[in-house]
Amino acid sequence: MARPSATDRLGRILAIVPWIAEQGSPLIADVCARFDLTPDELLEDLAVVPMVGLHPYTPDTLIELVITDDRVSIEYGNHFERPLRLTEDEALVLLATATASAPARGHDPQGALARALAKLADVVGVDLEDDLQVVLDEPPGDHVPVLEAAVRGREAVHIGYFSHARNQHTERTVEPLRLFHTGGAWYLDAHCRSTEEERVFRVDRITSIEPTGERFDRTAGRTSTEAFVPDVDLPRVTLEVDPQGSWVAEQYPVEGREALADGRQRVTLVVSATPWLERLLLRLGPHARVIDGPDELRQAGIAAATRLLERYGAGGDQQ
Repeated sequence: MARPSATDRLGRILAIVPWIAEQGSPLIADVCARFDLTPDELLEDLAVVPMVGLHPYTPDTLIELVITDDRVSIEYGNHFERPLRLTEDEALVLLATATASAPARGHDPQGALARALAKLADVVGVDLEDDLQVVLDEPPGDHVPVLEAAVRGREAVHIGYFSHARNQHTERTVEPLRLFHTGGAWYLDAHCRSTEEERVFRVDRITSIEPTGERFDRTAGRTSTEAFVPDVDLPRVTLEVDPQGSWVAEQYPVEGREALADGRQRVTLVVSATPWLERLLLRLGPHARVIDGPDELRQAGIAAATRLLERYGAGGDQQ
């Protein structure tokens, strides 16, 4: 399984710490079961907790972590006892964010999050039923409701899918495991029977859905909301981009980023498929050059540009 991103790991730690503190001194096995972690993963996450505190970082300002053979406990520093003061705008942002993400995260209407939101809404004076409504953009058609039903019912579906990275349309049968929303789009975690692997599908690129009536017994192998999880075997390329090409580091996940002189940057990206890199290099044009990577990828931009010139004619005589 791919290592979780720093963002996902931080979110997990922020959930684990207050839960342990609320439980008192829970069994390590219970914490692992609650957050779907191995003991080694839990201890790795908790290793950063004793470093959290305020200047001058004396023992009374740090979080105290105690781990025995089978139990773990957490004691907050005194500064954590002060009540959190939110502005009205901050409280509304929290309410809107939690309300928007709740359906995609299997929200329990009677759970701790629901109770906390109700208390916050009461303080702010917002009626969650009438005053606040968050609507996420959905792809055209009825894909999201159909997939939600398939996830709940553990029913395999046959889909048509356009892979933007490979510029290819395929048909396959998948076992829908989880729907989530990130970066303004809906995604589906599913086990693909064609590859026998868990894959992430962007819902607005699903061209057709046909329920099969076949049930499956499988759970999602990951909890991350990262849309792109790079395989360790995928090739990498390093680009040098000028200020006009710096958007590439904001729009795509990069594995390395180095500032150079004159506003230039050196970025390293994972290449899921050559057609994706070709399109990216054509968009960047003169504002980027490949400085490292496999030979076939180093020539990707030139190859794509050559095909375009051949297609449309260097002399402009073709339609």
